[in-house]
Amino acid sequence: PSADVADLARGHTDLEIGATGPERPEIAAETVGTDHMVAVFRAGHPLAADGLIAERLAAAGHVTVSRRGRLHGPVDAALAERGLTRRVLASLPTSAAALDLVAQTDLVTTVAERVCRPALTRLGLLARPFPFPVPPVPVILTWHHRNDTDPAHTWIRTQTRQALTTILNPDGPGPQDGLRGKFR
Repeated sequence: PSADVADLARGHTDLEIGATGPERPEIAAETVGTDHMVAVFRAGHPLAADGLIAERLAAAGHVTVSRRGRLHGPVDAALAERGLTRRVLASLPTSAAALDLVAQTDLVTTVAERVCRPALTRLGLLARPFPFPVPPVPVILTWHHRNDTDPAHTWIRTQTRQALTTILNPDGPGPQDGLRGKFR
């Protein structure tokens, strides 16, 4: 979420993973890494057969991912540099919701490739790099400062950080928590 920290502030949510840091000083943040954005569509989509070119991508119907209902983002800026605009038909609050819709329609969405890879695979979706540069997206953990020294919260942040590091750096070293192989 971009500025949606109310659940963290109220204690309803312990930890959030998003692409934008908090604006409120009581919310802590840590950038774990970055991911690259990809265009996603179902197998059999017209874009799958003809290749992903900017004009055809812009002409397709799109669903954005935004908890605040935003319809424009970095992809739109990259298209605008080429004199193109995309047709955004819907905005959904999570990548999972957008991917479920894309799996059943001819809509296209944009998601972080490595973080969303399990859902892409499960749904049989195709992910393609954009035919133009799109900035990488940061992967940011956020939590309320009241949890900074809580041992259980420190543990969940460590586990989440290690999992995300493994996802974002699949060729790098795995978690070094000493627990590997102890649980089945």
